[in-house]
Amino acid sequence: GKNRSICSSYVAFYRNILIVISLGLLAAGIYYYFVHRGHYNALGGLRNVLNEVLDDDGYSVDHIENEARLRDLWELDQICYGDENISLEVLRAWWKTYEKGIYLLKEKNKVIGAFGLFPMSKDGFREILEGKAREEDITPDFIETNVSALGHQEWYLSGIALRVAFRRTHAVRYLIASALEMWLEAHALNAHIKIVALAYTREGEALLKRFGFGKYKERKETLSRYPVYLYETKKIGKFQEVINRLIDTKAKKAKIKAKNIS
Repeated sequence: GKNRSICSSYVAFYRNILIVISLGLLAAGIYYYFVHRGHYNALGGLRNVLNEVLDDDGYSVDHIENEARLRDLWELDQICYGDENISLEVLRAWWKTYEKGIYLLKEKNKVIGAFGLFPMSKDGFREILEGKAREEDITPDFIETNVSALGHQEWYLSGIALRVAFRRTHAVRYLIASALEMWLEAHALNAHIKIVALAYTREGEALLKRFGFGKYKERKETLSRYPVYLYETKKIGKFQEVINRLIDTKAKKAKIKAKNIS
């Protein structure tokens, strides 16, 4: 019905907003990695930026440890994505293939959010990029299990789920920052990074473009009927724009705060 369509449109738009936020922080982390040229120095540099905008509030982020937690996540995805959600069987196959691809946000041991970032095989990445596969078509063959300690090139950002009560809090930034920190710790990043994403609404497309994504496939050219966007760089200097945007925003807020106090 009409209300269901409106709800579906809102969820899709919200999902794309979170994807763009995620990739902005992802870019920041990659930038710090190469600037500091040391994995643990990079993590420290990233923490210095993120700690300015994050509080704890008892949150924790971990990987999925068992089937019960996996079902908790899937049920949360059902609430967030509805008919657009993948089946529990598909999610289970992803998890069993690459357990580090999903990060759970918990408050007092209750799952309140999740972040998904999976390394793709070259063939799997190409299938998504060329619009030949829907999200539910992603099988274990798409996911790369032999991720080199020196880094991996092709990634699929599957999105973020967050309980409604936490969507207007800093929980989303805590989830992204913590997941990113864990991701950086587990992978020495490759200088050539490619991230593929699906755009679910026109508003989402606009946001992806704003953050440097280029449209790779029109919706009419894809099996899912959603356009495919690609973020790719071989030059870390491109991430400076993202860093500057984060720093400028923080500086403006600090000035406003200081003015109000005075």
